Amino acid sequence: DEGATWTKITGHGLPTHTTGKWGLAIARSNPKRIYALIETGDGVPYNGQETDSGKLWRSDDGGENWKLVSYDRRMGGRTHYYFRVEVSPDNENEVHFLTNPYGRSTDGGQTLVGGGGPGGGGGGGGFGGSSPGGDNHDIWIDPTQPNRMAVANDAGVSLSVTRGQSWQRIQLPNGQIYHVTTDNQIPYYVYGNRQDGPSYRGPSRTGAGGGFGGGGGGGGGGFAGPIPRSTWIGIAGGESGWATPDPVDNNIIWSSASGSGSVGGIVEVFNLKTGQARNVEVWPENISGEIAANLKYRFVWTMPLTISPHDHNKVYVGSQFVHQTTDGGNSWQVISPDLTLNDKSRQGFSGGLTGDNIGVEYAGVVFAIAESPKEAET
Repeated sequence: DEGATWTKITGHGLPTHTTGKWGLAIARSNPKRIYALIETGDGVPYNGQETDSGKLWRSDDGGENWKLVSYDRRMGGRTHYYFRVEVSPDNENEVHFLTNPYGRSTDGGQTLVGGGGPGGGGGGGGFGGSSPGGDNHDIWIDPTQPNRMAVANDAGVSLSVTRGQSWQRIQLPNGQIYHVTTDNQIPYYVYGNRQDGPSYRGPSRTGAGGGFGGGGGGGGGGFAGPIPRSTWIGIAGGESGWATPDPVDNNIIWSSASGSGSVGGIVEVFNLKTGQARNVEVWPENISGEIAANLKYRFVWTMPLTISPHDHNKVYVGSQFVHQTTDGGNSWQVISPDLTLNDKSRQGFSGGLTGDNIGVEYAGVVFAIAESPKEAET
């Protein structure tokens, strides 16, 4: 009755234990065909209770009865981050799944075929082969010409005119920048960290007149044009961190994080003259999958990094402590007590039915560091 009243269905082939996130898709060509992407515990006990196994259920009678058609975790992946299923409008057996990689089924969800290329982060434009990109979140299928599709992901948008068998990745003129810093040159350079990319450096203006603003006063003149993409260069580092030039020698750039966040306190020092980067990670331990309570140091996704305004050789980063180096990152010292509440009840298993302990999303951390410009070591 168009949503006026609802009947809750239990049993009838559906999971019987606790479930999490659901994704539903109804076939336009046959509305009695319904797909349910369901987050179960994959049979792993949760809070001492049994859980169901399975990923995709299907109903062929309008939702009255259901059957489990697939256990394939590639259909659901990292549940809280993406959990999207869609049916082609002209084929009830063609199903599309949006996770880190893109997946497609042509047999009613029983198997994934084609289009299941590697995932990963964002990328540039061009033809992406059988994969629209990584970290896929949403999909649109043309209801009148189902060969035409669009997928939105962390890289932007990808288009297909072959029902998802091949894709063209569209390079959008934007990006997600976590932090911005500048150096003290004239004209100055801008530094930032882009989602699904490294740290970058670019000019505030170019010799051709391109700049952030329009024309100056007095002489008139209009907008001088954009700063060319080619003037920006990668300077190591990573997506979620900081890129901070040495205030005395701007050829030396300190960057933090990686494509996986800060992990063990990742810090890289980039030398513009040589084009080389050196990894000087604070505590080089792979802690992916570990809970926060068991770690020596807790580095969050966007851990802070700052250079002392009094001594450019002194660099600070933060975990639950403040760490300091005075020798270019060859060694690090803890110079503070634990500055957090260190609440162990907030440092346990994360993610619910689908675990998500990726090593960078912790409570009880230092989020920002600033040294007084007037008084050293304060």
